[in-house]
Amino acid sequence: MQWLSNRIKDCLSQADKTGMNSIAIPVIGTGKIGLNAKDVAKKMFQVAVTFAQQRPQNLQKIFFMAYPTDNKSYTAFQQVLSGYKMQLYTSQQLADIFTKSVNTDKLNQKSNCRLLFKAQCNETVIPVNINVYDGMVNDAKANAIIDITALCSNHKTLDNHLGFTNYADSTHTLQSLQYQSIHSRSVYQICPYGYLAGFGTLLAHINSRGVRSVAIPLLDVEMNATDIDYLMNSIEFFMKDRLHDSNIINCFDFIIGYQDRSTEIATWIQDKIKNKDLHFKWTVVQPVSVENFGVNLYYTASDQKAIDNMKQNMAASCNTWTHHVITDEDYFNAMKPKLWYPIRLELWSKYSTIVIRQEIGNSVSIFGLETDIMETVSHIYKSSKTKVEKKAKQELQQFAAESSQWYAMINSTRIQFETKINYEIEKNYNIYCKDKTKVIFHIDADSKIVDYTNMTIKDVAKDIKCSIGKSAIQEIAIPDNWEYNKKEDITDGYYSLVNVTNIQELNKIKSMPSLKNLSITKVQRIQNWNLYRRYAIMKAEVTEAVNKYMPSAKVEQCLFHGTNKNRLAAICKKGFDRDYSGSATGCVHGTGTYFAVNAQMSQNYGDGLLLARVLTGIYTKSSDSDKPNLSIIPGSDSERVHSVVDIVSNPTMFVISSDNSAYPEYILHV
Repeated sequence: MQWLSNRIKDCLSQADKTGMNSIAIPVIGTGKIGLNAKDVAKKMFQVAVTFAQQRPQNLQKIFFMAYPTDNKSYTAFQQVLSGYKMQLYTSQQLADIFTKSVNTDKLNQKSNCRLLFKAQCNETVIPVNINVYDGMVNDAKANAIIDITALCSNHKTLDNHLGFTNYADSTHTLQSLQYQSIHSRSVYQICPYGYLAGFGTLLAHINSRGVRSVAIPLLDVEMNATDIDYLMNSIEFFMKDRLHDSNIINCFDFIIGYQDRSTEIATWIQDKIKNKDLHFKWTVVQPVSVENFGVNLYYTASDQKAIDNMKQNMAASCNTWTHHVITDEDYFNAMKPKLWYPIRLELWSKYSTIVIRQEIGNSVSIFGLETDIMETVSHIYKSSKTKVEKKAKQELQQFAAESSQWYAMINSTRIQFETKINYEIEKNYNIYCKDKTKVIFHIDADSKIVDYTNMTIKDVAKDIKCSIGKSAIQEIAIPDNWEYNKKEDITDGYYSLVNVTNIQELNKIKSMPSLKNLSITKVQRIQNWNLYRRYAIMKAEVTEAVNKYMPSAKVEQCLFHGTNKNRLAAICKKGFDRDYSGSATGCVHGTGTYFAVNAQMSQNYGDGLLLARVLTGIYTKSSDSDKPNLSIIPGSDSERVHSVVDIVSNPTMFVISSDNSAYPEYILHV
């Protein structure tokens, strides 16, 4: 066997050195020599896996070949290969493969952006590209987006937004500028009034922030060829000032949802290049077929009065600019701030409508042409309804996870399934218990197979499996300080706010160091059984991890959370929500829910103050802003840290990525 091992090593090394990317090796020694087929398979796979782990430069594929009639060797190699497949992945990779759901939204998502026109200029250090797309701005690949739907306070109250392309105040653009980070992309929100006049200064500002490509859904229904000339000239002035600069915006993507409109604008740019009306020399890389747009109307009548009547009738029947208000709370409660910006951008690029959400009264005003407004309203209702249904399904899955927790056994470690898969496993397990003839179940969009007889889960694509099990859920006690007449008042799922009158409880809160300088007028206890149960279950998991990896760490701390007062009711009812991360002041320490050691620090985040229990557990230093921290606990193969902090030696701020890792315990009225 040692001789066989050495020879295979030599073959693999030689193949890699000579630049081969694949090699086929026959089954050796199972014929006249009489070696055991399974022993040979184990040895050959062992050598191959060890070689692969050394990361060869060229060799990528190793084939073991058996004669068609050698069923014994073929079966032995199949069995051994099945066992080795698991060793090709790290524990973290296996945990992700088995316990995390495939992103079906991403799988089904198709880009709605179609390139119609492309031009390039090579007179700068870095070639500059101008593209015109037919599609949705959210599908653009640019790393920044200009959003001109953010009407400023002075223009929000206007009933008519026609003619904002003619607004000549160039300073208004930067004055109205707001910055957002959505899905790792920068969004520069400006008021549409004056955006043409201020386009050049806006580009300079965006360029100073290191942006290299920008998507511009500026092409509204009122834009004409003169406006396109202005945009092109602004881009060229921008380039002229930076001819020898290699760090400039080098890709401008113009996008609109109307195909005819985007084709028309692409034609204008193409004509301008062909007529050599620009300062720089541009090359058309992908031309657009030239079409004739618009129609000429001729009025013929016996007198001028008849012609005037015809014109009036024509104008009355044409699509007119107007606005519409939606006030249906149920739909907009599902629209979180982080979700609202991309929806607003999508509606602008698809229907050329400006949509303004009014926080007071929870209404939305839609400005645009009549037919476009009708399309926009229909889109909002459909999208909102889908989100409401999705939220209800998530709550059902969360309830199942609280009452029945399933886990995958990865290298002797229990890894809990995420809620969606946990729900499917539990639902199908109940079916299996009623009818034992149904053993095999396909879950997670058919990407996984669960076998309840052998208690295993298999990943179909990777052809690997592992054992699964079900954890026993411990009975959770109602906190001693909660006030109620009967237990059902608590466990029925409704929450209540109780004014704290107990002197000991009040003194314990008011004696906290960071509260001594604050005048607290009232304290309300939040009694939400559903939230508390989720928190208690999570606390047990964090406690287990802390005891295993870092016994000196504090499992739980009482910390402060600042928010706007109009958000307090939602937090009391549904708990903290990391989707609101950064909605007040940004995500300097990554996405998640922020908690401060000092109450005064939390007051900077809003006029509402909460005292919360937080599972800080094992923490690490925060890294990237606007991203979740995925650091692994030292000594663990796959378990992630429980929180991140601003300063490891003496934290003043904690950030958690799991909504169940914090419980809002008190509202402090200061």
